[in-house]
Amino acid sequence: MRRRATILLALGSGLGIGLGATALAQGGGDTDLQIDLHRGCLTGTRVTIRIVPPSNAILSPVHIRAGGREVVHLTGVTQEASVTVRLPHQGRVSVSGETTGGERFSVERNYRRCTPAATPQHDTAPSPPITGGGEG
Repeated sequence: MRRRATILLALGSGLGIGLGATALAQGGGDTDLQIDLHRGCLTGTRVTIRIVPPSNAILSPVHIRAGGREVVHLTGVTQEASVTVRLPHQGRVSVSGETTGGERFSVERNYRRCTPAATPQHDTAPSPPITGGGEG
């Protein structure tokens, strides 16, 4: 029995723009659909999505959206596929589609920039005031 994969995670807010994407088909599948998205905040500009269809299943179509726009459209996915989507600052990445058996799936995640590490404050004593000067 195939399991329907529906995950909704929100880690930040805001809209992003999908600027580009690449896809590469790789290895084989398992008995359950797996869709892995980069976790945590966005340290760079790219988010990698890994899709592993169940054994003997075909995912068609698969829609990958960034910032509300479809940036990748895959059909006939029978093996593991890896897709890298570029987000400039922050935004939502979603993966949706269905198997040829009619089971639908959907995963999405909101990304935001990682906050930079705070610079340590040096606690130094203030310099003593300068007094005097002048002629007498």
